Amino acid sequence: MYDLEYCAFIINVVVGIICADLALLQYMGISRDFEVPAGVIACAGGFVGFILSLVYVCYSGYIFTNDTAYLELNLNYGSLDFITSNVVQKLYSNGASRKWDGQEYVTDYENGGDTLAGFIKYKDLGKSEYNYDSDYYKKYRGYIEATGEIYKCQESRYDSSCEYIYHEPATDSTNKELYDRWLTALILACVATLFNLLLAFFGVCMFANFGNSFLN
Repeated sequence: MYDLEYCAFIINVVVGIICADLALLQYMGISRDFEVPAGVIACAGGFVGFILSLVYVCYSGYIFTNDTAYLELNLNYGSLDFITSNVVQKLYSNGASRKWDGQEYVTDYENGGDTLAGFIKYKDLGKSEYNYDSDYYKKYRGYIEATGEIYKCQESRYDSSCEYIYHEPATDSTNKELYDRWLTALILACVATLFNLLLAFFGVCMFANFGNSFLN
């Protein structure tokens, strides 16, 4: 995915710079000889950039939406297995790992035989419960509300009166940073896809304009 991302964005930048230079020459009226080459470059570059950007958006968007965050494949010894040492446990929105349902403490997911159901996906990395939250951190550590629910219902000290069992707070916002970078790249790729389509359309228009001028 990284190779596809670099390829798509580099080609978009190079084609964009070339087409901008040719457009400037056309605007300045330096020579009409650039009209056909500019049309060819705009049409071909726009089409190639459109395909690459669209494939990247679809591929990256699918992984962002559906893949378990930080999950790795272990291909050693010819067997397919998962490495889950870096995955992130799924939590409730208030930072709790489990909730009392009247009979027992349950997690915020239904397993249903899916061994990865308890881990979040990349699209969830931006949520506050998976990043540093100053207020939650201080309550959990007892710096404020030392007798509050979050402090007394930690995973290491909860009792039967707790509605929620609260998870260890995050100490940084690395997950949010990754989420922001990934989402920004996807948005830029969507914009690039649209502009590449317009670029190819303008290239076709230049051909049509040249053909009409030639016939006249």
